[in-house]
Amino acid sequence: MNISQHLPIGIFETDTNGNYIFVDKQWSNITGLSMKQARGNGWTTAIHKEDTDMVSSEWDQCIKNNLPFAMEYRFKQKTGDVVTVFGQADTKAVAGKPVGYIGVITDLTENRLKEDEQHRWEEPAASESRLRDFFQDAPVGYFVLNETLAVLQSNTTGLRILKSDGFDLLHKKSFRIFVNRYYVKQFDRFCETLLTTARPTTCSIRLKEKYGGKDIRIDGIVSGKQVLFGITDITKEKKAEKALRESESFIRDTINALPANIAVIDSKGVILTTNRGWDDFASENGLSIPSMAVGSNYLEFFQQADNKNSYEATDCFTGLKGVLNGRFDSFIIEYPCHSPTEKRWFQMWANPLPSKKWIVISHINITSRKTAELELSEINMNLETKVRERTRELENANVELRLNEERLEGLLELSLMTDQTEKEIADFAMEEAVRLTGSRIGYLHFVNPDQETLKLFIWSKAVIKDCTAVISDNYPIRNAGVWADCIRLRRPVIHNDYPDMSGKKKGLPDGHFPILRHMSVPVFEGDRIVAVAGVGNKENLYSKTDASRLVVFMSTMWSILQRQRMEENLKVAKEMAEAANKAKSEFISNMSHELRTPLNGIHGFLQLIQSKSETADFDPAEIKRWAGQGLESSRHLIHLVNELLDLSRIESGRVEFDFIGIDPGEAIDQIRSRVAALASQKNLAMEINCSKDIPTIRADRKFFDQILLNLIGNAIKFTDRGKVTACCRQKNSRLVEISISDTGCGIAKQDLSVIFNKFVTIGGKSRVPEGTGLGLTISKKLIEMMGGDICVESKINQGSTFRFTLPVWKSNNKE
Repeated sequence: MNISQHLPIGIFETDTNGNYIFVDKQWSNITGLSMKQARGNGWTTAIHKEDTDMVSSEWDQCIKNNLPFAMEYRFKQKTGDVVTVFGQADTKAVAGKPVGYIGVITDLTENRLKEDEQHRWEEPAASESRLRDFFQDAPVGYFVLNETLAVLQSNTTGLRILKSDGFDLLHKKSFRIFVNRYYVKQFDRFCETLLTTARPTTCSIRLKEKYGGKDIRIDGIVSGKQVLFGITDITKEKKAEKALRESESFIRDTINALPANIAVIDSKGVILTTNRGWDDFASENGLSIPSMAVGSNYLEFFQQADNKNSYEATDCFTGLKGVLNGRFDSFIIEYPCHSPTEKRWFQMWANPLPSKKWIVISHINITSRKTAELELSEINMNLETKVRERTRELENANVELRLNEERLEGLLELSLMTDQTEKEIADFAMEEAVRLTGSRIGYLHFVNPDQETLKLFIWSKAVIKDCTAVISDNYPIRNAGVWADCIRLRRPVIHNDYPDMSGKKKGLPDGHFPILRHMSVPVFEGDRIVAVAGVGNKENLYSKTDASRLVVFMSTMWSILQRQRMEENLKVAKEMAEAANKAKSEFISNMSHELRTPLNGIHGFLQLIQSKSETADFDPAEIKRWAGQGLESSRHLIHLVNELLDLSRIESGRVEFDFIGIDPGEAIDQIRSRVAALASQKNLAMEINCSKDIPTIRADRKFFDQILLNLIGNAIKFTDRGKVTACCRQKNSRLVEISISDTGCGIAKQDLSVIFNKFVTIGGKSRVPEGTGLGLTISKKLIEMMGGDICVESKINQGSTFRFTLPVWKSNNKE
């Protein structure tokens, strides 16, 4: 029994990270925590909550910086009792390498209580009396020494160990005189460490014959100015160790005689002993002795080999750890260990020793058996290879037959897709091409008439799912990578090493689906390439047969698309001719009405003036009124003729623009003054919402006024109550948007798509269509020619909104 178990001192030990791995019974008595509860950071749960942060911070700093720990703090037991302790800890080293911390806590509770009650320390004599009464009959001998290690006090057990008849014979003698001379240096080092560090320290020595000649273990503790020695008789243990060493010698001779290479390692992987076969094996194979000799770590040997990508090393490390921690009952592995002159194989066995957490490792040469197994395996493998090759030939033949049948079925189904859209036909052809060639991805792109750009048309579903490449209708062929080689070479191209090929030439666009293998074919119409089709990422290599299948399938698809396009073009041409004929009829009908009405008016007013001028009741005022009405009709007629001439000039490209910077709000305000009388006649409100910070626009003032007059005039014409509103806003850094809204009759949904067409006039439920239908057409064309765009939104009986944009004016704009 250790003397420290009877002192108000608890001992603890941690690993290098500061996690508790051991506490003694006295530590548990002081804190109220068992060893299981204290493990890791569990000990902190018993610290008084007022001291927790302080202790944790100091402890973490000491661990982090490898410094000693010393401070006073409190524990609160589960009973509610508060214990004041002084804790000390310092690093523990083995063979010069830090392995953790060892420390003690000293119970100061009684002293602190007496300080609070009496404000003085307990008398030394009384303390010594209690200590003597407490330890006198302890089974462990104890000695109280002064700073020079002279004996001050001893219990009866200590006297019995030293074979002394009384304390008087030992009093004031240095404990060093009891030590056998062969152990004096060891004892001195022990005392120096104890007095220097003031930490619990242990050593084993032998006493002189006159003092019993026994082997003893000394547990030393420094308490104030006194030193406490706990003495335990270990003579029997030493004799047992000697007998064990003698038996180990016999066992070693036996193990050395075995043909296997044997070693014993402890729980941490350190080699404790080896036989002669192990040492000879290490030397023969050129292995460095430190990595395989006694004292080295065998597990670290496998970890180092694992870093060199040795799979056997990984398995050995895992297996040995499993046996050490009890997960495996044993571990067996076969591995190659070839020498420069021959191929060899060994079998490693790892079995645990029943008494300790050690394992016995043996390596046995199994080269003869392994050689025979390999020869047999090679014979079987050659036979299996021939069977597999013949089976593969038959399977390939069956696959070819099946693919031919599926290709014919696909071509038949493709030829029957007469009622499908071009996109549906192309999608079907693409997915079938991917399936029939055993590919994972595919694409079909059309070559534009300029033969220099591509219309990126469709991709297979697998590409669309993961591809983020930009879709373009005018992708330059010169920018295309090796996937467009079939266009340049005008023949099918196969890339079974696509990553390597794309590294030498232009590769894929950013965000494109990755390609491992690739095959592309051109689709011809006469001598002209009209499309390119490609597939990729087949599991096996592409062949010429795959290319031939793809050419036939895509050529058939193109024939069907061409036939469908011709039918569609005929249908569109017929519809356009019918629409043109209808528009022509409607235009002639409208124009005949529009032209006849003002001409009849002019003719009628002139007849009235002529007839009245020949009579005696000639009234100048009445003649003036008729002349004014005739002029109004002539102005309307001139307007109609001007619209036709404007449209003719625009469509022939003979319009010239005089671009200037225009304030849109000011221009709209001027147009409002011109139509104010017309709006007033219908009791309509006119609103303009244009902030002063709207930038100047770039436009021709004459055409801009014509557009505004047309849109605002239409809004007033088709609005019977409510208001007409003009708004301006900056759409972005380049464009200003102008909108004209009304609360009129609105436009039917089916008419919105044709409202900007020539000669189209739209009426309402109770309104007859008016005009030539050219105003909006001319406005749209002028807006587009000045760099803008126009659109319309409308709901029946709720009104319409026309929005158009024009560019922002900049001083450096090129007109």
